Amino acid sequence: MRVLLVSPVPLDLPSGNAVSVARLAEGLRARGHSVEVFVPPPEGGAVALAEAHRRLDPDLVHLYHAWRTGRLARSIPPEVPIVLGIGGTDVNRDLEDPGHAREVEEVLRRAGAVLAPTEDARRRILRHVPDASVRVVPKGVSLPEGDFPFRESVGLAPDEPVLFLPAAVRRLKGNLFAARALAGLRGEVPKVRGVFAGPVLEADYGAEFRAALGPRDLHLETIPRERMASAYRAAEVVLNASTQEGLSNAVLEAMALGRALLVSDIPANRALVVEGETGLLFRDEAGFVGAARRLLQDSPLRRRLGDAGAAFVRARHDPATEVDLTLEAYASAAGSPATGSRRSRRRGRG
Repeated sequence: MRVLLVSPVPLDLPSGNAVSVARLAEGLRARGHSVEVFVPPPEGGAVALAEAHRRLDPDLVHLYHAWRTGRLARSIPPEVPIVLGIGGTDVNRDLEDPGHAREVEEVLRRAGAVLAPTEDARRRILRHVPDASVRVVPKGVSLPEGDFPFRESVGLAPDEPVLFLPAAVRRLKGNLFAARALAGLRGEVPKVRGVFAGPVLEADYGAEFRAALGPRDLHLETIPRERMASAYRAAEVVLNASTQEGLSNAVLEAMALGRALLVSDIPANRALVVEGETGLLFRDEAGFVGAARRLLQDSPLRRRLGDAGAAFVRARHDPATEVDLTLEAYASAAGSPATGSRRSRRRGRG
């Protein structure tokens, strides 16, 4: 099968969307499928996508993110099967935005299959578009293994406990909340170090976030992908402070590596973190400080939560299963009534 996979961001960007698209492209190619990743330009994206489609003549177009690439679906001929992958902000924000909702709903109806990362996302879509063809495809986890002296490289002493928040600096990621909460925690655990990793995507918010960082906190714009496993392992606790998510690759990666998690109590995080079983949840700063203190003071608890999280990911977030379910969705979309004749004409393609 020849797939045109449309990404909202370049694959070398430190972004959850880039990680998800790259992982899927790699998995499909490993099964023998031809995959072309296309990133539409900021201006003229519809024209550029139409040209890419004419040039590649794919069997199927897979758009990732219902707003950022989905609104370009009109440039794809109506007989071409479309699969739509849900990111997070497209369902949590764009579907509720009066300026975006109509175009998001349009592509949700147009797609032969919509791939939601969680059951909560599936339900949200169906509340707005009851006739959308939505299926849950849990994300896989794929992280390069590497042995890198992360603590030493950024100046962390062996006896300093580390809380690690990997996320781009933007309001919905809660970086500022975490920086302020760490200041409160430091009154009880003076040696704790906060390590934040991610580019600043919202300048004003980024300035406010940086001003809130304490002298013991670090902000790293990027960590090379091949060093991320070492960064997770260097932390006693991995954080997620988001106010909304699709399904966090960072949380999944930390779980896969057996790290203790402290995450915001939102639907996407609850799909992964069961309170007291695979991690701890918080709703406000007091909850954050209390849970963080508990984790830092109880290494057996950290090990128990980390082991349970790793087992959860092995059982439910295998990248091979993600590819299996995606290919099932491709077959369903290609066989839908709107595209059946095209599929028949192109049955000989591999």
